[in-house]
Amino acid sequence: MKKFISTALVVVLCLALTGCGNKDEKAIQEVVNGYFAAFQAGDLSGAKDFCDDDLSDHTTMVLSAEVMEGFVTDQFGDVFRSEAEQFGKDTIAKFVKEYKLDSLSIEKGKAVATLSVKMLDLGQLPMDNTALVQELGNQYTEDHMYELIAVMQTQGEAAMKKKLYDGVAPLLFQKMGESVDKIKAVDYTFEVKLEKQNDRWVITQLSR
Repeated sequence: MKKFISTALVVVLCLALTGCGNKDEKAIQEVVNGYFAAFQAGDLSGAKDFCDDDLSDHTTMVLSAEVMEGFVTDQFGDVFRSEAEQFGKDTIAKFVKEYKLDSLSIEKGKAVATLSVKMLDLGQLPMDNTALVQELGNQYTEDHMYELIAVMQTQGEAAMKKKLYDGVAPLLFQKMGESVDKIKAVDYTFEVKLEKQNDRWVITQLSR
């Protein structure tokens, strides 16, 4: 009888552990899928929800901060900022074409997932747009010279600059978007590390 009870306890314990393992595996897959799906939707904030608060470098997976930091600023006005933010969202949404979970290991509240990700080549991002900004600025000034002069004379230099920025912004980000569209997709291998924090799995590190 004792032997039977011992055997039964072992079986129950094994089933319980297997059930926990399956539950964790499913939860981790949901986190990883949610993270990459958020990128495909251009939802950077949504992607952050799947990450540990201390993870600060996850945006480099797709879009380097240097691409946007010179544009998303109040000094160029609301129109320019709005165009820049929309460009960033659209660009993020274009980067991750497809992804597949290749392997997953779980041990003591930590996990490592390996994924195959097809995404645009990060090395071809339009990082330096100084020449393009100057070209479009000069062209817009030439095409709208009298309008800009009139604004300068009646409203001042700040208003004239705002009109210039408002006019150049759609042209600039359209050109940058066209450059992104020409970037070819390449295959990357990503390693995603996760930890279980308060019964919730979160991404703590991304590397490729």
